[in-house]
Amino acid sequence: MPVETAEDVIANPPEQPRVVRSTLFADAGAPDSAAGVAGLVPESPLPPDSAAEPAAAWVQVLDFLGPSPTPVDAVMRRCQLSPPAVMAVVLELELAGRIATLPGGRVAVLADSPA
Repeated sequence: MPVETAEDVIANPPEQPRVVRSTLFADAGAPDSAAGVAGLVPESPLPPDSAAEPAAAWVQVLDFLGPSPTPVDAVMRRCQLSPPAVMAVVLELELAGRIATLPGGRVAVLADSPA
């Protein structure tokens, strides 16, 4: 049916779309509950064969960084952690206010962050 005015739309509302419910979280409750996402989110960004704990990864990255901008690629090479692990640590440190990410894929320790 051609629509020319708002009255045409009001007089002939479109059909309601059919809602398809996902069974992904059917038994787990809310999507943000721990049981609902337990199998979807890895527990640690570190590789399973790594003996390092997340705190040790923080220390490794912070020991390498200084106030001058450093490329994230250099941090990955120096720390001997997987790229996802380094990126997770960089994100955690940035959210904690310890480092800043800069343009060009560089990171630096913030001057006012605790050592």
